[in-house]
This record gives sequence, C-alpha cells and structure tokens, in this order.
Amino acid sequence: MRIQVSHETIYRYGQPARGVIQTLRLTPRNHESQYVVDWRIDVSENCRVDQHEDAFGNITHVFDVDGPVSELRVLAEGEVDTQDSNGVVRGVVERFPESLYLRETPLTHADPAICDFAEEARAAAADGSALSILHRLLERIHDTVEYDDKSPTTPATTAAEVFALKRGVCQDFTHIMISGMRSLGLPVGYVSGYLRTVQKADEVRLEGADAMHAWALAWCGAETGWIGLDPTNGILAGNDHLVLAVGRDYADVAPVDGVIIAAGGHRNLGDRLGAVVRRHQELGRPGLPGRDRHGTPAAMHPQPLLRVLPHPDADEVGHGLHGTGDLDLAVGAAGQDERRGQFDPEAQARQAHDAHAMDRTFEVAGELGE
Repeated sequence: MRIQVSHETIYRYGQPARGVIQTLRLTPRNHESQYVVDWRIDVSENCRVDQHEDAFGNITHVFDVDGPVSELRVLAEGEVDTQDSNGVVRGVVERFPESLYLRETPLTHADPAICDFAEEARAAAADGSALSILHRLLERIHDTVEYDDKSPTTPATTAAEVFALKRGVCQDFTHIMISGMRSLGLPVGYVSGYLRTVQKADEVRLEGADAMHAWALAWCGAETGWIGLDPTNGILAGNDHLVLAVGRDYADVAPVDGVIIAAGGHRNLGDRLGAVVRRHQELGRPGLPGRDRHGTPAAMHPQPLLRVLPHPDADEVGHGLHGTGDLDLAVGAAGQDERRGQFDPEAQARQAHDAHAMDRTFEVAGELGE
C-alpha cells in the first residue's frame, strides 16, 4: 500500500515569541515492510533545519527561530510504501540489546493491579510461549480498557493511572501493554506513527485512525523477532500502520517538543492531517539502514483537544479501503483547538506540543476503485 501523508501543525502566540527551539520526530525510517519513497520537513520561518539521528535510530529534525514570531507552521509530508507482514517487523535499527526494553520507566511502572492482570494473561496462554502470552494480553487490554478520545489522560499519565481509570487513548493502551509485558519479563518498546483507517459498511473502524497513533513492539525471540501489537484495536500492526519512531515509552518518541521564549499567551490552532492512499501489488522494496539517536526525553504536557472536520477535498464521507487492486482513497481532516498558557517574560518556558493530539477519529472520504 502506498500512503501519502500531509501533516501540518500551526502555532500562534498571544504576543510574539522571542525565540523558538523545536525537535521533531516526524520522519519515518525504512525497514523490510516499510519503504520511504519521499519525505520532507518544512518550517514556515526562515531558519536552518538540521537532521540528526538519535540513540534509538529515529530520525530527528531540530531548528531554532529568532523572534519575534507570531505564527509558526511545521509541515511533514511524503509518501511511504507499506507491506503487511502479519505483525513481524524486521530490518529496524537496533542500537541496544533487547534487554534495554525490559527497563521500567516512570510512565510504564507496573503496579500490583497490572502485574496481576498480566499474570492472568500468562495463565490463559495456550502454550505458554511469548507470542501466545502477548496475544492473550492484547485481547484482555482491548476488552478491559475503553477507547475515549475525550479522556482526561495526558502524555504524563502513567500506565497504572490509566489502568485504574479503564479508559484512555492509544498512548495509554500502549503504556499498559508495555507495563504488563515487562512485568512478565518480556522486552517491549513503544512505537509512534500514523494509522490509516479501514472503513467500509461491513468493517469496524480502527480507533485512532488517520492520525498520530501508538502501539507496542515486542521481542519474541531470535526466530520470530519483533512483533507489532496495537492494543487500542486489539490487532497486530499491519500495512495500515506507518512507523515514525521507536523508544521505551512516549517520552522517548514525542513527535514534537521544544522550548519557547515568550511573553503572553500561546494558542495552538491544531494539526491538519491529510492522506491519500494507493494500494499496489507487492512491491518487494528492500529496507535501508537506519540511523542513530541521542534520546533526550521530551517534556510532557496535556494534550490539546482536537475538533475534526471532513477533509475539504473529500467528495463523500463514509467509504473506506478494503480488498486488493489499485485504488485511491482521500483521507483527512482539519481541526482547530485553543490552549492558552502564561509564560514568564524573563524565563524560558518549556513547551511540548504533542502531535499525539491527533489521536482522534477522522472521517474517511473516497470511493473504492476497480
């Protein structure tokens, strides 16, 4: 499948910012089931954008803008070919041994309730293998926790807090999955990326579709390797999943974070995400080597709420993509949101604008082609 993504983030400031520094993790990598045909990052201000590689192998872009800045736009867009590998992910960059992904983080601490929940999944596993345990835990989380795009959770909400609440968005489901798996001694990472919807009359819409999404990447031994699991939807990650970055938890892979030196209020006008999808025959694209990463944790702030409208180029809403052959599908939305905060005019204000705020339901428009 070929996925074309156009993801724009717009910031406006109550008073012009004196300076902005941002780090972006919005560029996908190549691996055996994902080939980046074309990708670019564009910033509205006249500034230098430097590409780097962080410790996990994720591609980052860093830029700084001297003020005054009244409005800032960041655009990530390009085309990526994906292939369905039944959840198996091979050819990814591996800078660390699998044991790194056993380490507990503040966001993924397993409290007694999560430990008991995971042990019950292990007991229900048919053959006791890592893969069987993962499937049982995936099903249990999906059945127990409710997807709620109005959830009060934020990127700083821990797995234990979400599990007690029993509702959240994709990053919350993923943190619970990671927490439970690590409590059983199974290495697992956090994936940030995009998810395209499958919406047809006889299909169930995927939660978090056509937006920033999160899922887990679990190590199942040398023979099987890494497996992508989407606990929000209770499925294996497939060719609807586009990987942007991998880390231990959300803090390692925050899509956008940075520093704003400003006085006055800040208003986030929201993200606009558009996608055009073309399904192709198997392309057999080879994976390319990945890159390195410095791994500085991102600051974590509440997600802005996003009001989503149909894509302006869509002719009709409600048709999805399913089956084989070549077809075009227009997917997208435009949203507005406001979040205000006061900044000390004499100090730097730490601000992370979480592109996972796109974890909201998008309408899908397009006709199935023959």
